[in-house]
Amino acid sequence: MDTNIITEMDEQRIDELLTYTTGYSEQNAENIKKLFMQKTAKKRSIGRRVLLAAAIAAVAIALSGIALAATGFDFNSIFDSIFNNKEAAPYVQTGDGITALSNEGDVSVEPLAAFYESARSGLYLKLRIHDPADAGVLSDSLIILKNGTELQPGRVIVDVIDAKTVIASLFITPVVTADTTVRFDTIASGITDFYETQLTELNIGEYIGTDRSVIVQGAEFVEITGITVDGGMLKIEFHDSDASRYGWGYAFLGVMKPDGDTIWANGISTNNETGERSAYIEIGDVNPDDLTLVWYGQRADHAITGNWEFAVSGGNLLETRWLDGEFEGNRVQVCLGATLVEFQISADYLSEGFPYISFPYDLDASDAVTILLKDGTTVRPRFSASMVDSMTASFSYDMSFVNPSDVVSVTFCGVTIGS
Repeated sequence: MDTNIITEMDEQRIDELLTYTTGYSEQNAENIKKLFMQKTAKKRSIGRRVLLAAAIAAVAIALSGIALAATGFDFNSIFDSIFNNKEAAPYVQTGDGITALSNEGDVSVEPLAAFYESARSGLYLKLRIHDPADAGVLSDSLIILKNGTELQPGRVIVDVIDAKTVIASLFITPVVTADTTVRFDTIASGITDFYETQLTELNIGEYIGTDRSVIVQGAEFVEITGITVDGGMLKIEFHDSDASRYGWGYAFLGVMKPDGDTIWANGISTNNETGERSAYIEIGDVNPDDLTLVWYGQRADHAITGNWEFAVSGGNLLETRWLDGEFEGNRVQVCLGATLVEFQISADYLSEGFPYISFPYDLDASDAVTILLKDGTTVRPRFSASMVDSMTASFSYDMSFVNPSDVVSVTFCGVTIGS
């Protein structure tokens, strides 16, 4: 099987795959496509489970505010159903369950509540962020980072209390165990998204073999630490510059030719411990002297730096529940979490026509998935992601808090699994 299939898909094929997700729309298609290519291109060898129709969901859609809004599911509802729900309360860590260990910085952070979602291997958090100096650095748009890397896969949900205080709700993944320590060093505030090409003033040819750091004019939060070219492959090494001075930003890099055409990086590797990044751009025989650095991504008006750390206990863990059944003669396993239900179908017949396959059901239909609870209540989760390879098809759905032990049965595309 060709494991480079993702990096070689043309725009028509990507558009077809994007339409397989409910997050697709004319307005967000280009952004999702860029995020998809950005995240997958750096993986030259990806093993057996090649994500095709689902790659977008797994990278840019699953668990993100964009995805849940696009599917009509309000991400705020998930947090509300956890932190303001008496049914979920026994499993939410508060008070002594969250021990503040360190809180160094101009802004104080108080952890209010945490809930470990074992089905997602992630942690739902609610934090109170307070600026005692009232410096105007907080806003209703935040990103929380460690070593320049976002702690959460989607935008933080922010409730503004006053000019000095906000309540931030976020989801962190992966979190391997319920007993965990959360650490971060930057709170970026006032986020602007850039989906179109942003031109800088950095001429590539002038910095080939550079041995000094360069702050990029037009993207001051980026500090170039090295540029080399070998066999038509341009390598740009960079990291975030001084966040407290320039604010924070995330740049996906490319180069623009004199005719205006842009060549984007076909791979970016990141060291999550140091924040160092390397971008790889195939320029062929193009003269580096004719190339100008460009980027798209995000940047912040303010970046508050410090050293925040607290521990979450694993008490009162709500366990994931599994159901076994059959779907069209194939084994299906149902993963029942508190906010997620996922169907994993072992379907060898899918190998025919792989990788360009389709699932012959409307996964986004209101009755595609229904969950029957012991009290007779019916829950209708919303489709969020799919993952398909030659041996397995997986479909994920989001929902407000449900205790898996209260589930009687689950119906998927007309097939009921459970008692």
